[in-house]
Amino acid sequence: MTREPGASSRRPPGVRSSPATTHEPTHGPEEEPRAERYPESSPARRLLVATLALALATVTFIGLWWGFRPPPSDRSGEDAAQEPVDLDPRVTAVVPVGPYPADVAVGEGAVWVSVPEQQPEQDNLIVRIDPVTNEVVARIPVKGYVEELAAGAGGVWGVGIRGTGAANLSFSVERIDPATNEVVAQIQDVSGPLAIGEGALWAVDRAGARAGPEGSSLLRINPATNQVVATIPLGVAAWDIEFGEGYLWVLPLEPSPGEGDILQVDPTTNEVVASIEIPLPDTGYPPTVYSPALGESSAWVPACCPDNELMVVRVDVGTSGVVGEPIRLPGGAPFAVAAGHVWFIEERGALYGLNLDTLEVDQSVSGFDWPAGGFPDPSTELDLGQLAVWVTNSDQNSVTRIDLAAPGTPPPAPMATQAPPEGRLLLQVSDRVEVLDRDGRLQVLGDDLIALDLSPDGSLALVSTKPTSDKVGAELLTIDLASGERSAIAMTDAVPYPARLSPNGSMIAYRAGYVLCLVEAQGAAPICMPDLGRVYTFDWAPDSQRLVLGLPPPEPLTVLDVVSGQVTPLVPSDDERVLSALEQVGFGRATRVQFESPRWSSSGRYIATLAMVFETVGGREGNVVLVFDTAGNLVAQGKPMGEYSDARSWSPTTDVFAYGWGGAPYDIVEARVLDPATGEDQVIFSTEDVARETVRDLAWSPSGRWVAILTAPSEESTYALRVSFVDSATLETARAIEFPNVTLADWGA
Repeated sequence: MTREPGASSRRPPGVRSSPATTHEPTHGPEEEPRAERYPESSPARRLLVATLALALATVTFIGLWWGFRPPPSDRSGEDAAQEPVDLDPRVTAVVPVGPYPADVAVGEGAVWVSVPEQQPEQDNLIVRIDPVTNEVVARIPVKGYVEELAAGAGGVWGVGIRGTGAANLSFSVERIDPATNEVVAQIQDVSGPLAIGEGALWAVDRAGARAGPEGSSLLRINPATNQVVATIPLGVAAWDIEFGEGYLWVLPLEPSPGEGDILQVDPTTNEVVASIEIPLPDTGYPPTVYSPALGESSAWVPACCPDNELMVVRVDVGTSGVVGEPIRLPGGAPFAVAAGHVWFIEERGALYGLNLDTLEVDQSVSGFDWPAGGFPDPSTELDLGQLAVWVTNSDQNSVTRIDLAAPGTPPPAPMATQAPPEGRLLLQVSDRVEVLDRDGRLQVLGDDLIALDLSPDGSLALVSTKPTSDKVGAELLTIDLASGERSAIAMTDAVPYPARLSPNGSMIAYRAGYVLCLVEAQGAAPICMPDLGRVYTFDWAPDSQRLVLGLPPPEPLTVLDVVSGQVTPLVPSDDERVLSALEQVGFGRATRVQFESPRWSSSGRYIATLAMVFETVGGREGNVVLVFDTAGNLVAQGKPMGEYSDARSWSPTTDVFAYGWGGAPYDIVEARVLDPATGEDQVIFSTEDVARETVRDLAWSPSGRWVAILTAPSEESTYALRVSFVDSATLETARAIEFPNVTLADWGA
């Protein structure tokens, strides 16, 4: 946010407050992702030194910025849960970046620092630092002075300011593509503060004194289109915004009594859901509330400065109410929650951590040991994946890195940065199976497991062990998510993949090698059916009495009645309607077709399958989604693609089929929805504007209101789980949840 000349200060004068679906991978369930990426960091926050700012109203623009710049906004989303680590904070690098670095952000695989021009003929720069080598790898010129940065949602975002006086300032958001290090978009008439969360960039229309009597409006920007998609009137002038613990938190500028010291905004509804009053003691000059740090299901709200001390108030996210007594500290402001601590930065760079168990400071790094801080206060950002704090040294032309963990301590285990809006996500994270629920609880089910499916009611996870080196085989298990109890279902020579619970939860179908087997979910002797031949893929009908089978070519699309054992060919692979449809979309006359990964719609009316075209006359090989009714009639077809896609899923509430699409090999760049009733086929998500990530998988939420899309850049293999809001057949990206080495197994109730 930009503080205007004449804007009232929120700091008491004279007080030096220290600042501060079941997934079917092409290569099978044991395919290992190629690289890692950790969740993006929690935001740096600091208190504004505004008393001195008011004396700068007539100086040049740079002087105005120094006087009226805001605390930095949330840059990444949320703090992640952490495993215990051996903390030993110490300075590990000081990186020269150029004169007077203004702000720092962490995300998109790098550390980003804004550096202002020093002469009219020079450029304003965004400096990119490789956090692995701690070296500057790019200097990106931008138009206008960038007062603050945010990194995430596929871009690096900077609030650019042009002009030399309060009446002659213009604001815009500059977007940098981290894949090319180039400015690729400019969003006009949007100013800071900035926050990233729910898959969106958040900003305001008019901040601080510019808001006027009606206050600011919170702006939701779709990073796929760079367009404002929602405007939320706040009724107050916004001073800062944060994203964390599933909500936007707005810090008003000088709120009137009853307006709330902190506003809590639900990004799923775009509504203000709470106006939170922070209890402040009356000590003559009223204390002032500042931006919170977010984590551990709490907002840690600082208030400055009764009795010349900082008071930190804990607000419970779920109830929006104050918890416990205020915590008094000697100074500083919280900027992140991680590793069991709330972390604070002081005006000249001293860092310390408040232990959440003892509520005492037990970690610190002196600001005298490095070229710390700067006027008026240092911008600070936590790289949560590396547990590294980056601090700008604005009067020393550098940024400092402080590693929180002891040397040799492995990075924290990758955890979720955001809860799903409903139900539970079953995830494969490296060799570990995890369940993430809507309350943000992350349940680790165990290591060396394969995630397969969730029961329809969300109470059981279906998993498999990995075959051991002594060739004991693999075990199919269910895990009760409430008690953690494991139940052995069956033993197989190889991973029983795929495996799926029936919609009524009574049966499990799985593949032992290429033999289809059935077993009761409560445990019994499995029934295997080798007479069916090699079964590649399958899916349950909604009645839990039938399976549709994907068989090797030239076998037909086949339906199995699991009660009677009757096998019914539904669509031959050489069906003239199929061959004609493939020819019409440009594949030529196909001579070899395979029906792969059939999916039965929730209504039971349709079956969608990927038709894989291997051999053609006068055409090309490729794939296309075909939709049949249960009588075998072809009713709809998707857009022809040049590559196989694992991403396919019916909505659980409407007959709309979502699938990944790509025109070239290894390049699945769209998620599309196909409506068989109308034949309409349209794009709902494109990676063209997010570094051309590959769509690896997708799954609908139980209500059909949300879809999770798993994407990964083709070269870097950094996986992002995007949870997106669906309205009819259109999709708006709402939140990115990032994991390293992740596979989406299922989204259940």
